[in-house]
Amino acid sequence: VEMDFQNTIGLAAMRNKYLLRSIDNGATWDTLPSILGSDRVFTSLMFSSADTVFAGYEETILPGFGFLMSVDAGLTWSNLSTTGFFYPAARDFAKAENDDLYAGGVTLNDMGIIFESTDGTSWTETSVLHPINGLDSYGTDVTFAVGDSGFVIANVPPGNIGIEEPHSFSSVTLYPNPTQDVIHIQTNFEEAVVYNL
Repeated sequence: VEMDFQNTIGLAAMRNKYLLRSIDNGATWDTLPSILGSDRVFTSLMFSSADTVFAGYEETILPGFGFLMSVDAGLTWSNLSTTGFFYPAARDFAKAENDDLYAGGVTLNDMGIIFESTDGTSWTETSVLHPINGLDSYGTDVTFAVGDSGFVIANVPPGNIGIEEPHSFSSVTLYPNPTQDVIHIQTNFEEAVVYNL
């Protein structure tokens, strides 16, 4: 389902109750002892530092999920579900450049939920209209979440999201605004330009 590396250590979640771990840049992998019951499966994982890893899991029979945290690069885990949140599916994690952590998932009533933390131990939660399936961050702390039915949400107002200008640009036009499926980028550059959206 998902894998992440920090230095030479890699972890992989396989949509079952096991995690794989590599200590040699992915050349060989070992199966870690199961820390989940047979009715639970891993859905996501993310290194937030060299030693700290977060993993999400969900129940396959009864609704319920949790977050796990490891402070020894995946060798042992503690369940963060006892810190006050318990929902049906934890689907993705993201870490911003300022070290803020985000997690997204879906609640019992099929709504979305986004968690935010500055330290990985205490989390605040925000309910959103659709289940969250993926998260990603760029810049200091601009984080996007994508969900069902084309739902996209950001943690900053859209007016604050713009073009970073690493060079002196004389003219860039983006249209139409707003847009739904297509965006046009018009410039007067003569050299090749790479756009990151």
